[in-house]
Amino acid sequence: MTTILIGQSATQQPLRRFTVAEYQRMDEFGIFHPEERVELIEGVIIDHSNPPNYRLFTVDEFERMVEVGILREDERIELIRGEIVRMAPIGKRHNECVDLLNEIIGEQLRKTVRLRIQGSISLQQRVQPQPDVLVLRRPAESYGTVAATAADVLLLIEVSDRTLDYDRTVKRSLYAQAGIPEYWIVNLNDNRVEIYSQPIGSTYQQARIATPSESITPALLPDLTLQVADIIA
Repeated sequence: MTTILIGQSATQQPLRRFTVAEYQRMDEFGIFHPEERVELIEGVIIDHSNPPNYRLFTVDEFERMVEVGILREDERIELIRGEIVRMAPIGKRHNECVDLLNEIIGEQLRKTVRLRIQGSISLQQRVQPQPDVLVLRRPAESYGTVAATAADVLLLIEVSDRTLDYDRTVKRSLYAQAGIPEYWIVNLNDNRVEIYSQPIGSTYQQARIATPSESITPALLPDLTLQVADIIA
């Protein structure tokens, strides 16, 4: 028999736990298929297929749960490989760094791009992360009517302190797989920016480190230059 460690996901992030009422509403709103054998164990939904494991969700199911109020819009959660996982709390330094990136990128690019701060993007059927900063192409139509995809991403940035290992492994692999052209990790632990580009498969072919004495320019945004010292809050 397969042993499942309740509450710990395959990505080593804490799973979002559900109440009995939320579980019943998921059934009521058709999140589960009639033939599924699922049950709620310690707040975690278990799929009793062979072998039993966590019940994985699609982006459509995830968004439906937000729509009907099972998940709150202000919850710090994201969908990673079908698992709804809790995101780490944001500290003061992390917040300051995100604010600085928002300010600097916004000032330099003005109305040439769409800047999304700590918003979600659907990358695959079971992947909808919430990166700290997304620089998107300006859409022909509003992103309120046409969802942004990986093809719209010019630059994706995660600000990392306590989630550094997760952002370097799970997130980097997911972003490469989705074809995100350039991924930055603002590494607050070591006061530097890790730059990953040229995705192939689940890896990036190019990686380099930028220190506080350097300036950096994304490949697809030649009009944007950031001084590393200015964004390492």
